[in-house]
Amino acid sequence: MKKTLFLRIFSGYAAVIILLAMAVMLFALPLMRKHNIEEKTSSLEHMAVLLEPQIAPYLTGSGTGDLHGLVVAFSKHTETRITVIDMTGKVLADSE
Repeated sequence: MKKTLFLRIFSGYAAVIILLAMAVMLFALPLMRKHNIEEKTSSLEHMAVLLEPQIAPYLTGSGTGDLHGLVVAFSKHTETRITVIDMTGKVLADSE
C-alpha cells in the first residue's frame, strides 16, 4: 500500500517531536533533581538557623527542661525530623 504524502510528512514530524521530547527529558530530569536537593538543603539550613537560639542553651548546659521534648514539639510543628548532635557526633535528642 502506497503511503500518502500526508503520512510521510506526519511521521517525520512525529519522529522529530519524539526525539526532542526524549532529549529534553534526558537533560531536564537531572537539573530538576539537583534543584530540588538544593532547595531542600537551603530550607533545612534556614530551619537550623531559626532553631539555634532555642537549642543552644541545652548544648552549653544552661538550658532547663527537656531537650527531647523541645525537639519533638518543634518537629510536630514543622513536620520534619530533627536530630540534635554535639560536636563529638553524639546524638543528644531526636524527634523520632
